[in-house]
Amino acid sequence: MNHFKTSNGLVKWFVLFLLFTLTSCQQSEEHEGFSVSEERIEHQTITETYLVLFKKEIDKSIITELGGSIVNQMENLPLVTAMIPPENVQFLRESHLIEAIEKNKVYNISPEEVDKQRVEIHSPKIFSTGLTGKGIKIAVLDSGVVPNHPDLKIAGGVSFVGGSNDYIDKNGHGTHVTGIIGAQHNSIGINGIAPDATIYVVKVLDAEGFGFLSEIAAGIDWAINNNIDIINLSIGTNEDSITLSSIIKKAYNSGVFVVASAGNDGDPNGDTDTIDYPGRYLETIAVGAVDKDFVRAGFSATGPLLEVVAPGVDILSTYLNNDYAILSGTSMSTAYVTGVLALIKEANAGASASELRTFLQESSKDLGPVGRDSLYGYGMVQIPNIQMPTNIKEQLRGPRGEIGTINILKRINLWTRNENGKLVYSRVLNPGERYRVYSIDDKYGGQYGVGGNHWITNMATFVQFEAYTENREVMKGPRGEIGYVTITKRINLWKRDPNSKLQYVRVLNPRERYRVYGTDSKYGGQYDVGANHWITNIQGYVLYEPFSY
Repeated sequence: MNHFKTSNGLVKWFVLFLLFTLTSCQQSEEHEGFSVSEERIEHQTITETYLVLFKKEIDKSIITELGGSIVNQMENLPLVTAMIPPENVQFLRESHLIEAIEKNKVYNISPEEVDKQRVEIHSPKIFSTGLTGKGIKIAVLDSGVVPNHPDLKIAGGVSFVGGSNDYIDKNGHGTHVTGIIGAQHNSIGINGIAPDATIYVVKVLDAEGFGFLSEIAAGIDWAINNNIDIINLSIGTNEDSITLSSIIKKAYNSGVFVVASAGNDGDPNGDTDTIDYPGRYLETIAVGAVDKDFVRAGFSATGPLLEVVAPGVDILSTYLNNDYAILSGTSMSTAYVTGVLALIKEANAGASASELRTFLQESSKDLGPVGRDSLYGYGMVQIPNIQMPTNIKEQLRGPRGEIGTINILKRINLWTRNENGKLVYSRVLNPGERYRVYSIDDKYGGQYGVGGNHWITNMATFVQFEAYTENREVMKGPRGEIGYVTITKRINLWKRDPNSKLQYVRVLNPRERYRVYGTDSKYGGQYDVGANHWITNIQGYVLYEPFSY
């Protein structure tokens, strides 16, 4: 009995010992596991992708010292794409070397364009200007292209989409856009607007139509390096980006056209400002969409930054599997404008990008309210008779390609040339009217080409022609202006009182554009925009473009 008790006591003691030992081991293991886990978290680096814009030169060490790594580096801007621990980003923001830093954003094709419809091939409109875009280099930044499509001719391409080593289109959007611009004029399919343009495909969107900001910026950087004339950007977002703005501004200052879709977020009534980025940037041409009756498409974005419109509803073009499809959207309109610009540039090889852009605006067919408006911009882009005679190409030209101006002294007819080269009456011009002259023809006693295939006959005492001559001090335009100033941010317009003090007149809005007739160093520098009105030269608020010869 006592032995039993003793044995029982030993058993109890042994059980308690085992429980204590097991519990101690379990606690020890849990404690050890927690310590290891904490140590793993402490040493594991979690990074995210950012775009870092330096003020001057790139300093990679400032990123690597904070646990980051460089993914890509631009050549035309002090800009890098980098993987950086989020907790260290603020240190970069506070650095005096950094201009800006932003997280990589996603861009995509607007939903309006995703609904695809296969159709029978229709006979397209054939353009008969004699211009084909020959010699003009176009970069289509999109989802790629079907390189062996029988209706397309591609000069080359590159892909910036992660995990993709080729520019083959797996979405269809890029192939459709490319066909609108440059489908061949052959016995099959459709006719592109600029079939002889040299088209490069820059893949920045994946198979789902999504692409990162870093990829788009790299694509624009590539276009600048390869001396591209026109960049087609049929993509958009409602978020601003200093990175995208900076690289587009660099392209613009390098003489590259950047044509961007206005977006497909418009409301049916067009009462709100819905223009997408990058179309909102001053350096881009924001394009809206109209239907076959030149009526604004209900989905087309609207706002004061809209520049022009073009066909964008039920547009037939090239597609996947060597096929064709109909799509609708401002992406299609953008491609149309890119093609037209290629023709204009071909016809006016010596003109600057600014001059050609103004010509595009002024040659557009006004739609909706008179003048530029939020629904149609300057209007529907046209493909006018813009090829200039070779005998005047060496003459001095004005800011819009003109060789001079013509003043109407007495009532005289305005004529249009028909297909046979004969003059057809258009309307009567009145004394005091003034027109730019783009060419001179010796037919019918001499004629002045005033654009849009319109002509004024040279009749003594009825017209006065003023040819451009080089001013030794400064090149002047047809109204005596020395250049243009474009408003980039809201700024005041002033008027000088008799004591030369400035008096407030009104507020000027972004994208408004004025002729500059002189400059003054007062008040930090001012631009004379006529009628004693002045705009102060404030950096970042105005963009001045002087005439140059």
